[in-house]
Amino acid sequence: MYKMLFFLLISISAYAQDVLDQDLIRGTVFKSFDLGGGALVGTPYINEEFLPAKINDGKVLYFMRYDAYTNQMEAQQEDGIYLAPMSYNVTINFTTTDKTYQVFDYFVDGEFTTEFFVVLTKGRHKLLVLEDVKFFEGVKTRSTLKEDTPPTLKRVTDKFFVSQADHNAVELPRKKNDFLSLFKEDAEKIEAFMKKEKLGNKSKEDLIKIFEFYNSF
Repeated sequence: MYKMLFFLLISISAYAQDVLDQDLIRGTVFKSFDLGGGALVGTPYINEEFLPAKINDGKVLYFMRYDAYTNQMEAQQEDGIYLAPMSYNVTINFTTTDKTYQVFDYFVDGEFTTEFFVVLTKGRHKLLVLEDVKFFEGVKTRSTLKEDTPPTLKRVTDKFFVSQADHNAVELPRKKNDFLSLFKEDAEKIEAFMKKEKLGNKSKEDLIKIFEFYNSF
């Protein structure tokens, strides 16, 4: 069985001196996978290409990409790769795709963790998406009729969250009654709106309409 060894070293010895308002941190990121001689399939990035983006609606246009495996937002500079700080007051907007990321905490496996989320709606209660890439070990087969399964980095299903106070995010329940309970005293209004517009609580398009309506009152 393949085993993965992963090392992440981030050196924050100095803030970038050649960027506006010190938006970025100079980072040294080292990744190593022990693949048992196999070739890794897949990518940790949501988009492999660096795309134009702005931080906090600033004037500087960076070229960035999101590593969803290590949860790092990378920016390409002439002298190397910089990292966006994992900070609540950081907003990253990819200008060509109009895709916005912000940092939130959420509770998983008994403890809080902090990650970049995609923000789908504005307002008091933001609809969020958590993008994730998982590592799957390779499997060697004993059969001559089947090929070995290579070690793989694979994009897994997105999860929807709602933002709450103090930069916290809560995953949306899949059961309709549990979903409606999130809206508390406004649950009846939301249920009536969903019935009128024939909306469910699982598709991104329907959830955007629900949260836009919710943030309108």
